[in-house]
Amino acid sequence: MKTATVLLSLMALALASGCASITSLDQDEIPTYTLNEIRSHPEVLTKTLTEESDGIIISVAQGETLPFDISARLPFATLVTGGNWIRFDRNVWFYFTENDILISPDGKRFGPVYNMRTLKKLFDFEAGELALGFGVSNVGGARAGLRMVSK
Repeated sequence: MKTATVLLSLMALALASGCASITSLDQDEIPTYTLNEIRSHPEVLTKTLTEESDGIIISVAQGETLPFDISARLPFATLVTGGNWIRFDRNVWFYFTENDILISPDGKRFGPVYNMRTLKKLFDFEAGELALGFGVSNVGGARAGLRMVSK
C-alpha cells in the first residue's frame, strides 16, 4: 500500500506544475513485470524499492483494475477513504524508483505521474474538466460528487 500512497501523494501535490520532462527508458535494461506478477509476488516491488537498484517497470494491461484509495483533509471537511477502483482504459507502464514514479503510454517514453504538462504530452490530451456538485433527491438524500475528465 506504500506505493499507492506515494503515487496518490505525488499526483495530488503537483498535478499542474512543472515543465514537460520525458525520459526514454529501455525495458531490456530494467526489470519489467506485469501487474499480475506483482500481485502474486509483492515482495519483488518492496525489495526493489528498498535496495539500491535502477528501479522496476510494471506494465498494466487495458481493462485491469486496482483498488484506488483517495482521501483529503481540508480546513472545512475530510474525505473518508472509500472503496473506489481505478480501471485502466489503455495499456500503461509505471517505472518505480526509490524516489519517483514515472508513467508511459508505450513502455519507452516515461514522465512523472505528478506533472500535468508531461502527462498531456505523453498521452496526447488537452485541458480537462473538474466539477464538484451537490444534490438532493427523495430517494438518495443529500449527496456530493467530484468528477474529473480529460478531453
